[in-house]
Amino acid sequence: MTGADLRDGTVSWLRKCVPLSVKRCVRFILDHGFKPGAIGLVGACDYLVVRRRAGRAPSRRGFWRVRLRGWPGGVWGRYGSSDLAVFRQMFIEREHDWARAIEPLRDGALILDCGANVGLATVCLLRMFPGAFVIAVEPDADNLAVLERNVRPRRDQVEVVRAGVWSRPTHLVCHDPGTFEHAQWALRVCECAADTPGAVQAVTVGELLRRSGRERIAILKMDIEGAEAEVFGTGPTEWLDRTDAIAIELHDGTAFGPATAAFQRAIREQDYRLGSSGELTTAIRPTVARRTDQASAPRERPR
Repeated sequence: MTGADLRDGTVSWLRKCVPLSVKRCVRFILDHGFKPGAIGLVGACDYLVVRRRAGRAPSRRGFWRVRLRGWPGGVWGRYGSSDLAVFRQMFIEREHDWARAIEPLRDGALILDCGANVGLATVCLLRMFPGAFVIAVEPDADNLAVLERNVRPRRDQVEVVRAGVWSRPTHLVCHDPGTFEHAQWALRVCECAADTPGAVQAVTVGELLRRSGRERIAILKMDIEGAEAEVFGTGPTEWLDRTDAIAIELHDGTAFGPATAAFQRAIREQDYRLGSSGELTTAIRPTVARRTDQASAPRERPR
């Protein structure tokens, strides 16, 4: 039986047995080579319906929800925002599949999500490493409200911090550089006075590690829209000695300066293997890297 025969047979069965809305979703999946993957068929249908609604009415407001296999209640996002594009990066393009190249994490292992946005990377990593503990840091109040909603199924494993990641203690305020329309994923921070409206505390990576009570950072995920140049370029980076894996989005064309050069200088003396995944640059210590023949094996919860 050819692939075309299988597809035609599946579509014929769908016409008889499945409601019209689901038929359309599955037909779209078959016609466009879409792979539901770990989100499941129901989640794939949800995503396609949400995407279609967003495309038909770009000015639509309110919340959407996509159900995810293994994540009770699914995840939420806002119409008229960048949330759906972030969902696509995390769960359709699987940007964090790089983490399959590291050994399973022990229960309680620390993940820092710096620039957590609405928490979809936190959800993605907790589904990969069900026993981990995440500190999710986000400076924007609106993003933070959606983040809180998304991590509710594992709230005991997530500490949510409203702050901006920086090189030293100070105060920061969010601003929109106007690079993209509806770009809640592109908000940047800048230093400000403590009494500035909307000001938040700045935290360092070292401070987050200390407050966690852990000895090491298992995974440092960082997407802070250029401020990584400040973190790696001017701040103390002794915590790198105790960081096993990094996934960072580097932004060179911002007022903070060239982030790639600052990052490369900071890790130059560290024993990392560099790679990439989507827009992320990854750095993994050989001591935590999985053997090649294990990298694609199914994961089990560490005991």
